Amino acid sequence: MPGDPVNRPIVLRVWFCMDSRATCLRPISVLSAILCLLVALSRAPTLANDDPLSGWYSIRVSDSYVGYSVVKLGMIPSRGQFSRVDGEIYLDNEKPGRSLARISVPVSSLESGNKRRTEVLLSRDFFDAERYPVLRFESRNVSRMDNRWYVEGDLTIRGITRPITCDVDVTSAIGMEGPVAVYSLQFPIKRRDFGVLGEKWSGGRLLIADEVTIEITLTAERHGTQLSSRN
Repeated sequence: MPGDPVNRPIVLRVWFCMDSRATCLRPISVLSAILCLLVALSRAPTLANDDPLSGWYSIRVSDSYVGYSVVKLGMIPSRGQFSRVDGEIYLDNEKPGRSLARISVPVSSLESGNKRRTEVLLSRDFFDAERYPVLRFESRNVSRMDNRWYVEGDLTIRGITRPITCDVDVTSAIGMEGPVAVYSLQFPIKRRDFGVLGEKWSGGRLLIADEVTIEITLTAERHGTQLSSRN
């Protein structure tokens, strides 16, 4: 009924000043205001990649680890690590194939836990750090299945480059200063494939296993979103 307040249509109105020079305000409906806001947002510029976790990451050395483990004399575990690591990682959650990694490790940062052993490992008999001062890795292909990432790339040790394939566990979050990601991986290599022989030290005997397990944890902070500007 026209006089029934229950059935009477309700029209909400808000007051907008459509012109800063206007001396009076014009009422428009809430629906019109919402439509105007949606049009304005549709015309606003957007980021090339609106995924808050995708982008370029630089490695935070203090929270990263690059190490190895190998068995000597058939039963004794021997471990070491490199205290320095540098590089960049591009993470693309929407298109994993665009992701990439470029990592370098100064051989001189090797720490084996024993001064004499470290000197031997840095010598020409093993890493030959003077002639080959950097270990390098560069990805060639990256893919993902669910939360597991798979990386194919080239590892260079002692000037010799070999292909490797490994799976990477990626954990990412928004930290206090922006996006942070942790990349964890482990894979085996054959040291002799890279010319790390140690024949002078061992006298030709197989005192150290050929298979070495590489263990890596990289903590990285995002500092950019555009791939084309750095690729």
